[in-house]
Amino acid sequence: MGPEYFIGIDISKVTLDICIVNVKGDQIAAYKTANTESSIADILGVLATNHKATPQNICFCAEDMGLFGSFLSKVLAAGKYKICFESPLRIKKSIGIQRGKNDAIDALRIARYACANFNSLRFRTVPRKCIVDLKELSTVRKRLLKTRKLLSQSKKTEDYYLQGETSLTGSSLYSNTLVAIKNDLQAIEKRILSLIESDVKLARLVKIITSVPRIGTVTAVQILIATNEFEWISCPKKFASYCGVAPFQLKSGTSLNARARVSRLANRDLKSLIHMAAIGYAKKGRSDFLAKYYRRKIQEGKRPMTVVNAIRNKLVHRIFSCIKADSLFVDI
Repeated sequence: MGPEYFIGIDISKVTLDICIVNVKGDQIAAYKTANTESSIADILGVLATNHKATPQNICFCAEDMGLFGSFLSKVLAAGKYKICFESPLRIKKSIGIQRGKNDAIDALRIARYACANFNSLRFRTVPRKCIVDLKELSTVRKRLLKTRKLLSQSKKTEDYYLQGETSLTGSSLYSNTLVAIKNDLQAIEKRILSLIESDVKLARLVKIITSVPRIGTVTAVQILIATNEFEWISCPKKFASYCGVAPFQLKSGTSLNARARVSRLANRDLKSLIHMAAIGYAKKGRSDFLAKYYRRKIQEGKRPMTVVNAIRNKLVHRIFSCIKADSLFVDI
């Protein structure tokens, strides 16, 4: 038996707009509350009092807004309520042509989306604390790397064009910042390794993933975060699609017959990491299976990037096969 009510929530930094619809998609009520744990707990009490809401007869749905939805996820998980954090793009593409928008209308559209697509909604389990901590550390690391890259590029340009000159934009003004960023990165990486070693399951998963050649700890951590330890995504084909390495056909009648291409709708950070792992097999001097595979396909006339993308897919399948078998990779 399905839920009696569907609750759509439009999440913003400060507030939550909440809309309740019945199984026919008719609006029952609408609320607005602060995006805090206490306010969310209060609104659950209002729903229980006014609408006799229980974890069994209601379904929550909200757009996946990352950190802004952490309070909502925490409170609902504590009350054992089901919630689907759906991609904003998926919701937008599904509701057809719309005119105008505001937070209240968006909440209604999300609720009606949940009502119409309940059988295909994916209710994700809440990540363990170690995964949440890994995600936070990885986010900070990514910001520091971006800042270091920006300053380093400026430093190279200024050192070349401002040789022997004194300038207020000279690299000497932020050389200490680069040193501090380097030290912070080292500290964060130590904390990430320490966090992995402190959890038996996490350490085992990282060991299995990194047993695949050219897959390092950074890539393993990002895979575990994206898949929630392979609970959210357990199929290699779905993961390949998620990180943008799965080719899709472009055909329609007799007018469109293009070669298969990868989609731009992807996790680009993961795609970049897997690409850097795969591109190494294109280098000369390697004698392992995938390197031989690359050279053989190039000799057959295949496009270089087509072969590299095939290697990216093979790496993904290797990782998921090892995880499924709970064994380290062995290159035959």
